[in-house]
Amino acid sequence: MPKEWSASQTAEELVQTGIRPSAPRVAVLRSLKSRTDHPTAEMLYCDLKDDNPSLSLATVYNTVKVLLAKELIQEVPGGGETLRFDGDISVHGHFFCDECQSVSDIFYDRDTPIPPPPEGYRVRGVRIQYHGLCPKCGKSGC
Repeated sequence: MPKEWSASQTAEELVQTGIRPSAPRVAVLRSLKSRTDHPTAEMLYCDLKDDNPSLSLATVYNTVKVLLAKELIQEVPGGGETLRFDGDISVHGHFFCDECQSVSDIFYDRDTPIPPPPEGYRVRGVRIQYHGLCPKCGKSGC
């Protein structure tokens, strides 16, 4: 369970990475740091718009783009073209349920061996993502 991030903690993290801590940026980053459901930009917008009446979906997309560029969040591929976002930037993987579209964190030991890349390839990052059926969907026989 993630810890609740205060607005001041969130603003300070933005300042430390050279981002001006506007109200929308604080709201989006704070939301992502405080949740584990890996929301889409649309989900973030729907969750934040009531408390942030001036927030637009375009602002959420622009904010997510800035946060990704500064590596304060990471993107998690969802089903199809959908991108989801994760405020936990620690080393971990994800499980995507093909049925209910949920995304769950998978934490592992950093020393867990993974296959090496082919010779001559330069790796810029590794993303571990499983897909299949989550326990809930697997039990229901979907």
